[in-house]
Amino acid sequence: MGENGPLRLGIPVQSSVHEALLSRDWQVPYRSRDQNVATVRSLLQNYASNHDLLVPDIFLWGPQDRKQQEFSTKITWEHLRPKEENKSWFPAVWFKNAVPKHSFNFWVANLDRLPVNARLAQWSPHLSPLCTFCSDHEESRDHMLITCVFATEIWNLLFRHLDIYPIQFQSWNDLILWLLEPISSGKSSLLRKLASQAAVYLIWRERNNRSHDAPATPPDILFKQLDRLIKDILLARRLKKGCLSLLSLWLSFG
Repeated sequence: MGENGPLRLGIPVQSSVHEALLSRDWQVPYRSRDQNVATVRSLLQNYASNHDLLVPDIFLWGPQDRKQQEFSTKITWEHLRPKEENKSWFPAVWFKNAVPKHSFNFWVANLDRLPVNARLAQWSPHLSPLCTFCSDHEESRDHMLITCVFATEIWNLLFRHLDIYPIQFQSWNDLILWLLEPISSGKSSLLRKLASQAAVYLIWRERNNRSHDAPATPPDILFKQLDRLIKDILLARRLKKGCLSLLSLWLSFG
């Protein structure tokens, strides 16, 4: 009806529904040459005939197919953020007793959203896309965290400490599959995940430190930091269910 709608309908713009509806009839001109006015009156009459004006108004909350009188935060959230299928990698990223900052960093890496040099070079052509560690290959997530000689040394030291035959990961997906595979007797899936996420976190931190001109940390020294970090993590969780024996297990491997 536009800005002149109240004038064409004969209903003041500040009117309430109660004021515009009298004895089950809308106060809209019966006769009007304006086809829009006639259409509006017809629609309003149909609406009024289907509603009992003596029944108090009620508020209905929720999406069209799930309206109810009580507001539900859960239904609203599910409508705004529909659930997706469970991701196969979920148990390798989010698990009980994980270190939040390690899991978050690992999650970002899993989504391939880390600001590695190859990605940054696309935004700033003057930046080198080469690896911060070896300068021989383009710095992608898979190269920096998995196949670079620096990362490979860290992983080999970790495998040796966990009493695992060294695995040559070829991609990030190989790491995820390894974290999800069944564990043999005497091993710990939780310890494997905690150590792997801590390793990824320290490799990424070392990369950032070098990018900001900090002194380079050799792989063997970085692994000593990893060893200390794992011990601190396990000490902090020693009283939690499922973590009691992890510290002694980590020490026995070493």
